[in-house]
Amino acid sequence: MAIKASNHEPPRLTDLPGGPWRVLPQESDVAFRVRKMGLYFVKGRFAGVEGRIDFGHEGLPRGGQVTIDATSVSTRMPPRDWHLRTP
Repeated sequence: MAIKASNHEPPRLTDLPGGPWRVLPQESDVAFRVRKMGLYFVKGRFAGVEGRIDFGHEGLPRGGQVTIDATSVSTRMPPRDWHLRTP
């Protein structure tokens, strides 16, 4: 099961039926920001994300699991990305 909000009003948690929901990779964003040598921030994101969220019948999340593919890291600087992917 997956849901996408309309352009007008996002769904309320109480409107969601209970059960497992898939995390949509194209609608999800996993990003980071790290200070380098105290001078500036390096920003990046991971493209490979998948998982699920389990909602209870009252519309509140009970748990879930997210898997992030570390090889999908991108800082928009190919030499840095290559270095981050090496052992």
